[in-house]
Amino acid sequence: MKRWFILIWYMSSIPMSVAMPRVQLMTEEFPPFGFYDDQGQLTGVGVELVKGLLAEMELPISITVLPWSRALKQLDTQPNHALFCMARTPEREEHYWWVGPLLSDGVYFYQYKNNVRALENLAAARVLTAIAVTQDYPEYNFLQSHNFTNLLATSMPLQNVRLLVKNRVDAIVSGEYAFLPLLDSLGLSSLSFFRSDVRLFHVDLYIAFSKQTDEAIVASWQQSLFRFKQTERYRIILKRYSQH
Repeated sequence: MKRWFILIWYMSSIPMSVAMPRVQLMTEEFPPFGFYDDQGQLTGVGVELVKGLLAEMELPISITVLPWSRALKQLDTQPNHALFCMARTPEREEHYWWVGPLLSDGVYFYQYKNNVRALENLAAARVLTAIAVTQDYPEYNFLQSHNFTNLLATSMPLQNVRLLVKNRVDAIVSGEYAFLPLLDSLGLSSLSFFRSDVRLFHVDLYIAFSKQTDEAIVASWQQSLFRFKQTERYRIILKRYSQH
């Protein structure tokens, strides 16, 4: 921790555009964190927060949209690469440098209206016939670590909703921020779905930097995020996308 404070103090005295090599920012297309609007512009709560951070740092906006697995591969192998919005979990902790949190989210079970079961705790969910969950997402690892053997692994969150509507599974797992945009993209009403009171976990979402990136770069980004989170722009962005 002391080393980070020294790095932050040192970097604060150097203009960002002079001191910092370019960081390749990556995200996935996953509403509401990152998606293309009707005009084809990249937007979303994660994207808008990162744009605000770049403005705070007086850096140009350059964000590459990639499938999550491809972005992870680059993050694992390339210096000066960063990926958002990534949940900071114990399994990931030592693999990356972390800047954040950008925002926080709660993760819950969701059911379809014609097949609602009482879910008062994890044990009740463990005996459901099937739960659709996106592979390699934190919720998938969480449920596996809690001895769930009824998981149907998918490659993307939209598949989970489709399976639920077709009664192929009894429940799905989603963060609150993501759930309504998923329904909107499929033309579905939130009135047809039920959120359980069982919160699996609370997740903080970060910008993850590759371990090959200089710590001084990461420290300077964290310092800039501290400043940005005190601004009205940051609060307005969160309020615009919040569904809590």
